[in-house]
Amino acid sequence: MLDWLTGHSKPLRVKVSTMEADLNAISMDRDALGQDLFDTVCKIIGLREVWYFGLCFTNRKGYTCWLQLDKKVRDHSMPKQSDGSLHFLFLVKFFPESVKTELIQDLTRHLFFLQIRQSILSMDLYCPSEAAILLASYAVQAMYGDYQNDENIELDLTKLIPPSVIQQYDMSADMWHEKIGNWWANNSGLSREDAEEEFLCIAEELDMYGTSFYKILNQRGTELLLGVSAQGLGIYEPDNKLSPRPFFPWTEIKCISFKNKMFTICTADKSKIRFRAEDMSINQSLLDLCVGTHNLYLRRRQPDLLERQRRLAEQTRLQREREQRVQAESERDKLRTELGHLAEQLNTMQIVMKNAEESHQLIAERARISEQEVFEMTRRANDAEAEMQRIRHSQLRAEERKLALERKYKDAELLANRLIQQQQQFNNNNSNSSNGIIPMTQAKIYFFKPPPYHEQLRRSNPCSNNSVKHIATNSSSLEEETTVETDEGVDEGNIIEHLQQQQFPLINGINGGNSSLLLPPQPPPPLPSTNPPPTQNNNKLFTKMSLSSQQRKLQQKQNVEDFNGINNNNNGNGNVFASLIATEQQRQTISNELQHIIASTYAELEQSRGDWQAKDHSLREKLADFRLELEALKKEGMETEQDKLFAQKVAATGCFDKHSTLRKSGFGSSKSKAKMFDEMTHSKLTPNTTTSTKTAIQP
Repeated sequence: MLDWLTGHSKPLRVKVSTMEADLNAISMDRDALGQDLFDTVCKIIGLREVWYFGLCFTNRKGYTCWLQLDKKVRDHSMPKQSDGSLHFLFLVKFFPESVKTELIQDLTRHLFFLQIRQSILSMDLYCPSEAAILLASYAVQAMYGDYQNDENIELDLTKLIPPSVIQQYDMSADMWHEKIGNWWANNSGLSREDAEEEFLCIAEELDMYGTSFYKILNQRGTELLLGVSAQGLGIYEPDNKLSPRPFFPWTEIKCISFKNKMFTICTADKSKIRFRAEDMSINQSLLDLCVGTHNLYLRRRQPDLLERQRRLAEQTRLQREREQRVQAESERDKLRTELGHLAEQLNTMQIVMKNAEESHQLIAERARISEQEVFEMTRRANDAEAEMQRIRHSQLRAEERKLALERKYKDAELLANRLIQQQQQFNNNNSNSSNGIIPMTQAKIYFFKPPPYHEQLRRSNPCSNNSVKHIATNSSSLEEETTVETDEGVDEGNIIEHLQQQQFPLINGINGGNSSLLLPPQPPPPLPSTNPPPTQNNNKLFTKMSLSSQQRKLQQKQNVEDFNGINNNNNGNGNVFASLIATEQQRQTISNELQHIIASTYAELEQSRGDWQAKDHSLREKLADFRLELEALKKEGMETEQDKLFAQKVAATGCFDKHSTLRKSGFGSSKSKAKMFDEMTHSKLTPNTTTSTKTAIQP
């Protein structure tokens, strides 16, 4: 009452049981549709191929029904659990015609495997003895991997073989384990996914596989069974679910409708088959099952949609990944074996290396000492070589200095000789002047009267009168001093300065500090030029050329930008068109790649189909031989009615082929089969006077 006043309602608590786990904490809105609950469950378990599954529940009358996806969950007639929750079973609702080609996702295949195995163990799906042992071997392969003759692995027969099969044979548990182990050894190398797929491929050959049975009554009141399968609708007798009589393929069915309890099936030749369901509460579930199965039948025969193509490509990719994984695992095992052998060899080598380690250390120590000696000798040799190079360079420099000093010595000697000659000439002139007209006193005054600058020189250098004597003294000792200076390693600058101090004072004393009288005349200084030097002109020219080239580049860049701006303004639509063309080309490329993948996938499927047919033929022969082997161990009087019917079928056809039985049951026109259905009884159904809205389906 409080919830109604506040506008809030309690959420629905839902429990969903899958074949793997139970989902006990699903909370839904009270107005949630069945589609919402179904999508939530699929999202939780991560299922993508959702069209094969549905949510099943038991209504208040005890009949099994399917959840209507377009109807509210709380509007279904179903009882609540003790805790107030609603309980559903997540089961396979629609079965494919071929498990190998239609089931893609590993999770989908695993859920199919669990449900079919449970149906076989609960004997809802009949399975002959030889097929039950074969399926048990694939189930063990999926659970434990490759065959291992290990006593630690305990096989639970109640989870592998139906109880009816175990009761028929006089065999102990060890014998059952041996039979299963023989077939299990043949499955070596199969992964869990491959083993489950092989299990389903064998199971879909069973007569009752993929068929949902509903109790019906024809117009004469005879109790029959309506079997809805991926191939069509079959009419079965209650005690024989292996062979339908008759069978209507989906290609012959035009329309299905019901009114109250009465169902009407319209065939392609306008024949009508009328029957009523066991209870009105299951009418909608039965109709939905027929409609969904027929839609899947039509969907398989339509051109593959993009989603189907993508799923096929994904299936191929997953198959390749599984193959690569199996190959990697085999390589891993091989490498492990090789690693074991290498470990043994390594232990042996370690022992040998341990014995040789001491000698190796001694050799290494000797080598280290030898390396140190070699290094020391090399260092000494390098030092000696460097010292020799230094001495050579010193000798060369000394030779150069000696040659330079010798040249300077010769120049100084020539200068001294020239000065001596001038002094002698001057003395001769003085002696000759004493015999002349001018008296000696006047001549001395005339000849030796210095010019003004000589007078100044004499005042600054009072030792100029003794210059000649000083030159002679210096000349006699020049060679000795030069030799001593060279031997002591005096550098060239010091030697030149020493010579200037010893020789050039003579020159300065004679000439009054002006050495231009004795030295060669100097060239005139260069005239100032009005033109700049070539280097400066070249620099200016290069600068000017660089500036002009930069200006040209800037101008070209500006022109290009202006042109691009004009093109951008004028070609806006062209860019859009180019992008559209590129997008279309990408789409075309992707489409071509997808078509190539699809073609290769179909080629692989065709090849696998051929391999499967050959393998199926070989397997049937093995099962026939195995059936004869089991006949010797069978107990008398323990066969069920279905075992007897199956034995009669095998005796009549020579093999247990489900499709041949369906073809035989579907032989004839729809009209003749409808007449056969009506003539199956002698009592007449009392007409039902209750009316309701008619629901029809036009597939």
